[in-house]
Amino acid sequence: MTGNIVTLGCNSNLVRSQSLFAYSLDASSWTVANSPVWLGYSQIRTVSQGASSIAMLSDTGQVATGSSLTSMTPVSYIANTAGWFNSMGSTYDGTRFWAAGQLRNIQEDTEEGQIYQSVAGWIGIDTDDGATYLTNPGGNVAVYTAQQGGVWSSAFTLPNDNSIFYSINYIENAPISPTSTGNVLIACGHDNKVGVIYYCTDGVTWNLLSLPVEFQSRECYNVVLSENTLYFSCWGIILNINYLQTGTWSSSSELVTTKSQTDFRWIATNSSNELVAVCSGGIFYSGDRERWTTFTAPGITFRGVTWYNGTWIVGSESLLQDYQIWTSTDGITWTGKHSGIHSQDIALLF
Repeated sequence: MTGNIVTLGCNSNLVRSQSLFAYSLDASSWTVANSPVWLGYSQIRTVSQGASSIAMLSDTGQVATGSSLTSMTPVSYIANTAGWFNSMGSTYDGTRFWAAGQLRNIQEDTEEGQIYQSVAGWIGIDTDDGATYLTNPGGNVAVYTAQQGGVWSSAFTLPNDNSIFYSINYIENAPISPTSTGNVLIACGHDNKVGVIYYCTDGVTWNLLSLPVEFQSRECYNVVLSENTLYFSCWGIILNINYLQTGTWSSSSELVTTKSQTDFRWIATNSSNELVAVCSGGIFYSGDRERWTTFTAPGITFRGVTWYNGTWIVGSESLLQDYQIWTSTDGITWTGKHSGIHSQDIALLF
């Protein structure tokens, strides 16, 4: 099946930049999309593909939808006001789109002339048609809904301020217990400096999967299923568990890079059950899910990873205005390419 590799981001990593995305069939020749025309200055953070539509979300909460990459149109803001919701991840479960990120509620006290900001981790589901703008009711209520990405309603909120979800993934045939597998939504983040993982098997109830005590101070960023085991990318380490319920945790050795921080925001696998984990400072590859090799490049911040047609594809951004795409067939030797987009994520759409 032929797919489109999509890189999301903007035309510059400077503050006043234009939100853009580009797509490619081979990760070598890229087409920069001329739509959507996003409002203000923002970066496209995440994209998901539904049964008949595609939904893109930006770091200001703006949503664009379309039936193809050439017909994307902005339709709404999550929580109505740009800047309230920073979209970090999204997915589609066969029925609904889901988004995860950070909601920013701002209240203004005109008597004291102060602005108060509370920050809450957020998951949203997309279920109703239209482009209705919703009003935030205040406090830490956080989730909104729409069908085809237009109107968003609340699904789950982390209990504390200073919290965020970095990703949400829909995983089929995940190991739930020693006697059962099932389809599950998994969201990763941190709740007031404590790494958290929440999972949902029914679209309603979210269950906390606690990290091992020695790693609870680590932010948890993402998850992938490989060889019937769930691998979670965290700050400086990869954790894995064999079952969501009553499972046993294992961990990699500490993964370090001299170039930048080891915020492993992305992790991916392939048909051979190899892993690639990506942090700001480097690309880490494992052929056996235990031993890791590292690739770094001066001046490059890496963003996103996917596997397609025998090739690993990683996005990046740089003040050097240099390579924005990196490819490898073995996970060890990487080649830089130009896409015209400073990447915030990489996705594969069919």
